[in-house]
Amino acid sequence: MALVQCSMFCLVKLMHEPCAVTLLIIQDALVQLILQSVIDDDCGSSASDILPLRMPGSSGAVEVIHTLYKQVWENKFDVRGQDCSVDCTILCDFAAAFDRVKCAMIEQSRTPKLWLRYIEYVNIVKSFLIAERTSDWVMHLNACQSMLNLFAASGHNNYAKACRVYVQQMQDLCDTHPMLHEQFLRGNHTIRRSDRPWTGLSCNLVIE
Repeated sequence: MALVQCSMFCLVKLMHEPCAVTLLIIQDALVQLILQSVIDDDCGSSASDILPLRMPGSSGAVEVIHTLYKQVWENKFDVRGQDCSVDCTILCDFAAAFDRVKCAMIEQSRTPKLWLRYIEYVNIVKSFLIAERTSDWVMHLNACQSMLNLFAASGHNNYAKACRVYVQQMQDLCDTHPMLHEQFLRGNHTIRRSDRPWTGLSCNLVIE
């Protein structure tokens, strides 16, 4: 299986280049391998020997992804805003097919399960970084909550205890301090020195 072969390459890379950039490159490479199992033959995929779980008509989803990327790159707008003219309904079917492939891979052996868990953990870190840079309060809380089991499993007990209390207090913020909660929902939980996109920074980073 392609994922098993890729795992050996990833281990070698991790031993020689254990940096954050390498981890992100490995994660993206693994995701691309799984996506090739979803993309139909009409997209020119050569992954017919990975998993027989292709999504019929997936070329439409690929076209939507390319269009969305082009709009974001050229127009520089927030894809979550009202000015996004792309119909993303097909992307939901594409994501569902992607999840079915992951579930099938998990049932095959422990190696795919290991690397799929790795992809999940890296996605949590990405979500946290995106939440901070875009000043997304809801995504920030979801990412912090997803990190709780990682802190506990890795032995960072102080982080686990502090983060649990933090998430609990922030989830109750709408009742305890509604005005502050409203400000956080507007993106004021981060510090921005300009109105440009992707400029949000955590308070501790600015203080340091």
